[in-house]
Amino acid sequence: MKRIFYTLLIHCLLVAASSTAQVKNYYSISFANALHHEAYVEASFGNIQPGKVVVEIANSSPERFGSYNFIKNIYDLKITSSGGNALEYRRKGLDRWEIDKHNGSIKVTYKIFADNGIETFSQINKDFAIINHPATFAYIPTLANRPIEIYYNVNSNYNWKVANQLKPSKNKSNTFMAKNLAEFMDSPTLIGAVNTVKKTIESGSSDYNLVLSTISNSNVSYLEQLLDGISAVTDEQKEVFGGYPKFDRDTYTILYGADYDYGNVLEGHKNSLLYTVGQEVKREEATTLKNFAKAFFKSWNGARIQPNALNPFNYKKMPIVKEYWFTEGFAEYYALLTMCRSKTISHDRFLREIAYHLSDVKKSAAIDYFSAVEMSENAGFTEGQSKHANPQNAVNTFIPVEKHGAIIALVLDLSLRNKDLSLDSFMKLLWNKYGKISQAFSIENFYTSLVEYAGDSFAKDFFEDYVNGSKAFDTDKLLENFGVSTTPVEVPYIGAMVTFDKNDSAIISEYTSKNTPAYKAGLEKGDIVISVNNQSFSDLTQFNNAIAQFKIGKKVIVKYNRNGVENSTELKLDVNPNIILSSMLKIGSKTAEKKRLWLGEE
Repeated sequence: MKRIFYTLLIHCLLVAASSTAQVKNYYSISFANALHHEAYVEASFGNIQPGKVVVEIANSSPERFGSYNFIKNIYDLKITSSGGNALEYRRKGLDRWEIDKHNGSIKVTYKIFADNGIETFSQINKDFAIINHPATFAYIPTLANRPIEIYYNVNSNYNWKVANQLKPSKNKSNTFMAKNLAEFMDSPTLIGAVNTVKKTIESGSSDYNLVLSTISNSNVSYLEQLLDGISAVTDEQKEVFGGYPKFDRDTYTILYGADYDYGNVLEGHKNSLLYTVGQEVKREEATTLKNFAKAFFKSWNGARIQPNALNPFNYKKMPIVKEYWFTEGFAEYYALLTMCRSKTISHDRFLREIAYHLSDVKKSAAIDYFSAVEMSENAGFTEGQSKHANPQNAVNTFIPVEKHGAIIALVLDLSLRNKDLSLDSFMKLLWNKYGKISQAFSIENFYTSLVEYAGDSFAKDFFEDYVNGSKAFDTDKLLENFGVSTTPVEVPYIGAMVTFDKNDSAIISEYTSKNTPAYKAGLEKGDIVISVNNQSFSDLTQFNNAIAQFKIGKKVIVKYNRNGVENSTELKLDVNPNIILSSMLKIGSKTAEKKRLWLGEE
């Protein structure tokens, strides 16, 4: 009898557990007031256990560096039971509410204003909507493992369609499912007059669909051509890792917005990417493909080979990540490299793009202060939303992690190839050890894996020089071994960013960088340059010509206006620190083969 009783008890508990596991959190968002950039959100949570419940709005977003205070765009918030009875709550901070008493159900409603897709905010208007879920939807942290159902209640007058990476409902229109909060938050959504093209990518025993959904003026044939270009590059990326990731529903979704008043956004997620450019941006197909390629590469390196600090993601705090030089920088390097190998860009274009990064890194004073790890940790302050707060001396203290990391990747790749190894094989090792099995990853893991792959001495020197240290990048000889020459730009250089305003005045528009002629001469942001050796100018061409007529090392008198007072200073022109990388015309057969294995066929 006892056995029957316990059997029944276990059965009931299993049924109850199964039932609880299937309880969903429900969301809906409607756009009746889209003309005024407003949406209405409902979030419903049921079958909640007795006791205190916390409701939150995120402060950070996956694939972004900083903190964003999304709560500032949310108002008219109400917390009730499912039946509409108001619940008592305490506001704990700006974006957190505590409810002590409830009947097992909580409903949160509010309005959100969204007119800025820049960075990672949502953007809503009468033409389209870009919904970044962390910026838009409240959540209960203790219910993060529940599945989610989201209904996008689009205005039929707008003839909108919904595109994202989530699983669509079989019997409910504009309704999608997420396995849990993490998948829900990692799924940007594009809504509007969406056109979609797709392509099946062969990947061994498991093919996947590459889907391009866009709101733009582009016709279908152009979109199909663009998708072919993307797949050519991603095929090269697959060769680096030995296979594609396992995408949810065997689909990778590209959300692309152009030709309208978009904010400028590029985000690479686990199963999708979002890329939008505003009307003012002149699009070049190679640049578009490069941004797609970078974001797609992060579906391996960043989304799956994922730093510990981002796994699991903390939606309330700005992540402090030591490995951004790796996740962001290596994605930048491989975006260009795989475009070159797929012949999407030429060898010359690849070298030109690398030269831009190398020039910026070499001339930066930031290496005097911070290592690659330290600049990664500081990325949230300099590249996140907080960069729009008070001024920072970033020109002297920070190198964008994608630039710095791309040059670290270049040096590591060529150094390994000189040992008959390659960065490709090392990335494959990292993928198999960490990304493929969803194992959290750290900078210590990178180091021990490099020891395993290239030896203790190599790994130790490389980390001391370029990761934990700040050794200057001496790449001339390294590149020469692969048939690439380095040439300085032999023109005089003032070292200040000068732009002309509507009054044809030459304004120093950025803080001047340490060790430049302008910095040493005492010039600074906001100064209006009147003349150089008594020669005036009214546009940038005239200004550059005025500088170019002098020899490097020449001392000139710069007259400038600061706060309404005219001043003058002596400035010694220096050589331009930018470099040009180009393919050497005559190289031996061994060097030619090394270059081919690196960059692919010419």
